Amino acid sequence: MYRYHIKLRRNYVIVSLLACALCLVVPVQAQAGPVARCKGHGSISFEGTGTVSINGEGVLIVSDNASVTFTITADGTSAEPANAPECIPNGTGYCIYVAPGNALLAGPGGKAEVTGNGMQLWFAGSNIGLTAQGNGKLILKGYGIYLYDKTVGRWSADRTGSVIILQP
Repeated sequence: MYRYHIKLRRNYVIVSLLACALCLVVPVQAQAGPVARCKGHGSISFEGTGTVSINGEGVLIVSDNASVTFTITADGTSAEPANAPECIPNGTGYCIYVAPGNALLAGPGGKAEVTGNGMQLWFAGSNIGLTAQGNGKLILKGYGIYLYDKTVGRWSADRTGSVIILQP
């Protein structure tokens, strides 16, 4: 009887551990890909599939196959800003977005969100805040920090920059 009791307890413990492991795995599978977060000054390029949210002072260049939305969230609400940058096509399959006057591209209370498959984007400027989620290659040149997959690093100011490969 004692041996039977120990065997039942061991089976109960194993089943409990498996149930806990399943509870921990479900939130990880709910994500749509890895997330990289960056802050700094310089230039950023992304090539791949996913969503990139960016704010800062500078110029944004995006491939035509991507969707770009500008929002302002100063009071917690989202709305298309009245003076949102418009696409300036350059005839080679890319749009150039420049804020009117000397304004911020998206500003501290707003952002530009770029979504697409097989897209390319470049942003050059200062006070950059970026979140990229999906699959692709992110290159950071200049001065700043990034967080990706529990790794904290610095941007590189050299020719190649800091390269982050986003993959599941």
